[in-house]
Amino acid sequence: EKAYPGLRGAAIAMALAMGFSLLPAGETELSAAEEESKIRTYTFAEVTAIAKNNGSEVEQQKANVESAETRKEDQLSSYQTASYEYWYNGGTGDDSSLDSMEESYQSAVNNYNDAEEKLEDVQEQSAYKAQQLYIGIIMGREEIEYQKLEIAQLEKDYKVAQARYSFGSITKSELESARQAVEKGRTTLNGLEDTLEENMDDMRDYLDLNEGVEFDLQDPPELGQYAVDFDEEEVLEGLTKNSLSLKQAQRNVDELNEKVQKYRDQGKTSKAEELADTGTSYDLALKEAKKSITSSVNSAFKNYRDLQTAMEDAEAADEQANSDLLVTQLKFRMGTATQKELTAAELTYAQAEQSLRQAEYDLYFGARRLALLSSGVTV
Repeated sequence: EKAYPGLRGAAIAMALAMGFSLLPAGETELSAAEEESKIRTYTFAEVTAIAKNNGSEVEQQKANVESAETRKEDQLSSYQTASYEYWYNGGTGDDSSLDSMEESYQSAVNNYNDAEEKLEDVQEQSAYKAQQLYIGIIMGREEIEYQKLEIAQLEKDYKVAQARYSFGSITKSELESARQAVEKGRTTLNGLEDTLEENMDDMRDYLDLNEGVEFDLQDPPELGQYAVDFDEEEVLEGLTKNSLSLKQAQRNVDELNEKVQKYRDQGKTSKAEELADTGTSYDLALKEAKKSITSSVNSAFKNYRDLQTAMEDAEAADEQANSDLLVTQLKFRMGTATQKELTAAELTYAQAEQSLRQAEYDLYFGARRLALLSSGVTV
């Protein structure tokens, strides 16, 4: 142990024994403030995982599952009680009421199973929307920075216009046009900032963060490996096999047919025919469900092909903007291009780079949409 000399040493030893800090109060408070000011940065994968269990739609569906489970348990209890009473009394009474309760219980079971399956779908949809929001936020930040650069150039142009107007080389109308261009740029910037703020609030909902809590997102995001080649028939087959809406429509038709056959077996022909007539609506619903599935797959593939074309166009535009910038830089060094022309070329290239990134993200979401369709999830 280190010995502290004299009264000062005794005071220090006592302070340590009593748990007091030897740091000045200001330093302690600063450390606490720094600790509170730490902002968590979420990765693309983290946002995806967290969003599957958060968000208003997921919470609502979780509540639906709980409600469906409660109803299932209640129906089971009622059916078991009625069944016990029926057989306790010899099983000789009217069993139609018991049959009805059995059907109600089976319906409750189906509703519960559907609610759980839908929760899985909603969770995937929530993750997909959160991913889109993630990209919207980081691209929105970029767009704001580019807009600020554009405003700076417009303000320079306006100052030049003011000087030229003072010398009488441009009209008042031309001066006003330059001023309006600046105002329009600022209005656009305000709109971009408002949209970013709204998106940040929405992301807090997905991340289960309180209002106003600061956070950040990794940029650029790591999208990970994902499929890019799809077979249209395979996607259609996957959606047909896994679609909850199609399963429900098919089950309604099957259950109705079973009831009709049951009545016929019991010799209740008129009741069977009466019930069979109501099946038209179920048949139409089944046809519409199949038609909707085909339409969803066709639309998704058309969108994906359009996105592939947009990606190729963005790559070409980026290469052209890069080439134009190199030429303008060379001219500027040679004195044959102005600073304004160089700035314009730099801004055009930066915007082309941004457009290329956006095209890459759009293509990712087009591919994710097809992958989700294959598993029965529509987005």
